[in-house]
Amino acid sequence: MPEYVCPRCRQKTEHVSMREAARRLGMSRKTLSLWVKNEWVAYQELPSGRVMVCSRCLLIPRGPGAASGGTGESG
Repeated sequence: MPEYVCPRCRQKTEHVSMREAARRLGMSRKTLSLWVKNEWVAYQELPSGRVMVCSRCLLIPRGPGAASGGTGESG
């Protein structure tokens, strides 16, 4: 998988495809697309238009219903 510097983590992290990220989280790609749209996970859009999600940010609860340890960002 490609590695990029994540704007949120500010570290070089593995970025995974939307399909792989959804699989890791056990959710639909449609739900993950909503997370990306609301910036609840960091992502990079490649010149081809493909969206790659930061694997580290997948571990950080964000958005509505996030665990109390999360940032609680709402977009």
